[in-house]
Amino acid sequence: KWSGGAKGKNGNIYGLPRHHKRVLRIFPMTIMGATKSNNGATSKQKQDEESSKSSPSIRTTTSQKKTGKAMAVGVGFERKAPKFEISNPFSELIIEDAKSELKKEGGSSSSISPSIAATASYTMMPPPESIDAETGQDLRTKLIEKVGCPVGEYFPAWATSYATGHRKGIDAQGCGPGMHINSEIINLAFLVGFGVAMTGMLYATGNWESYLLRLDKESCEMMDEISATVMVVLLSPALLNSNPCLDELYQALENKMDFIVIRCDDDIPPKKNWWPLSDKKKRDIKQRDAFMLKRKKVVDFLVQQNTIPPPGETILTAPSAPGVFIKELRSALSR
Repeated sequence: KWSGGAKGKNGNIYGLPRHHKRVLRIFPMTIMGATKSNNGATSKQKQDEESSKSSPSIRTTTSQKKTGKAMAVGVGFERKAPKFEISNPFSELIIEDAKSELKKEGGSSSSISPSIAATASYTMMPPPESIDAETGQDLRTKLIEKVGCPVGEYFPAWATSYATGHRKGIDAQGCGPGMHINSEIINLAFLVGFGVAMTGMLYATGNWESYLLRLDKESCEMMDEISATVMVVLLSPALLNSNPCLDELYQALENKMDFIVIRCDDDIPPKKNWWPLSDKKKRDIKQRDAFMLKRKKVVDFLVQQNTIPPPGETILTAPSAPGVFIKELRSALSR
């Protein structure tokens, strides 16, 4: 179990607000191949309980507070951690990244045990059959709690663009499968040490100005804040029909952000059907031309991007996709 930040009485994990350092602790769980004793516990589990006071720990640091950048890793063990057989692609990626970070910091990659990686696997949960208002608010609240400071003071280094994908007659107003997948992806990144992404879920419905402001490099520099440098696109039919998402992606391109495109649905329409021109815009030549120029720039860019995972699978069905995303995010934020 990998716990980042502080664990509240309600079981939620919270970041440490206004601190430059965060402590993460790894607790070894099931030991592969261990035998159970008469009372059901493994002999290795008993050894871990007896030596719990000297549990291995990882300390991670950030160079700037209130950002969503990855934290440089430094590892120190007081005892030898149990060895695991690594079979999960996500775990392999985490341990390789950790070794790489250690070398940058002058540490030894041999200090990292596979037990760290083996306990850090993550399963993307598919959206529920319906999302009511209470569930939607709970998803938003949990993300806001992880921010660790007032949202108005938060300027993370990465952002997500997603469409709610409201299912009429199934989901509550303002809710949909897109918000669930967006929450899962941000929680995954948070689990391995990234801050919460800049996302519409941090704000009340319809409040896009504050979100867009954090993508604008010039505005952020004037406020002595950092702007987001990485845009994670949650590709779905709903996103390709959402004008607010088009605005977000255009803003990201204008500010030369790096893009990571996550395939959340494999039923993607042909590009000619992306962001259709409404009858209202057709009647206003100025609006029509402005929209079509914006659309062209985003579409021409997006069709050239590789997705995680490739066509044929989605982030919910490809076992290696979460790990590939984390590796790409870490790489993009380190540039």
